[in-house]
Amino acid sequence: MARILIASGVGPYADPWHPFERTSPLIADVLRDAGHEVHVRETVPGALLDVASFDLFVANAGGGIADGEAPSDSLMDDLEALKRYLIDGGRVLSIHTSNGAFGQLPEWRSAVGGHWGADSWHPDISDATFAPAPGAGEHPVWEGLRTIEVFDEKYSGLVIDDGVTPLVQHELEGRPEVMGWAVGHRVIFDGLGHDERSYESESRRQLLVNEVAWLLA
Repeated sequence: MARILIASGVGPYADPWHPFERTSPLIADVLRDAGHEVHVRETVPGALLDVASFDLFVANAGGGIADGEAPSDSLMDDLEALKRYLIDGGRVLSIHTSNGAFGQLPEWRSAVGGHWGADSWHPDISDATFAPAPGAGEHPVWEGLRTIEVFDEKYSGLVIDDGVTPLVQHELEGRPEVMGWAVGHRVIFDGLGHDERSYESESRRQLLVNEVAWLLA
């Protein structure tokens, strides 16, 4: 059993499109059912100060203060704690839009291996099929899975850093679009999870369990 902290976006790390207040408890339920001790905290001052005491940090947040704008003093200590956690090699699972959170922290941007860019987009949310990226079919995150069938968004045109390991992709207009990857052995970005309907999918839930198991191995 691992101790897991889920940061659920509010305030500067919320947005009008993603119901983190509903999806974070669902993520927690899935991971508790897998035997983990899970703590869900909103991104308020003080929430991340003890992040180093956890085995895994799960970010389910978004938004972020605009580039060039300083975070409020009340969040500085939390960002510093997260920075230290990342520098020390802490394990991270970044969900859906959370690779764009904590924008004032270059270490976060570097850790998660990619982000939503100027040319990124997605078609309307719909029933979707996700498959292993080339060479990823034998990766442990795909254990017991062939595809993921889920009602979710198909993020496309993401800005992805060199050197990541693509894990999950979909096809759009005949083109493969990577939507999940690993950065080394301590970080995974999982682009699924727009809203609570994503977590109704058994295969999506299994992917989440597999990702966490691999990160903690």
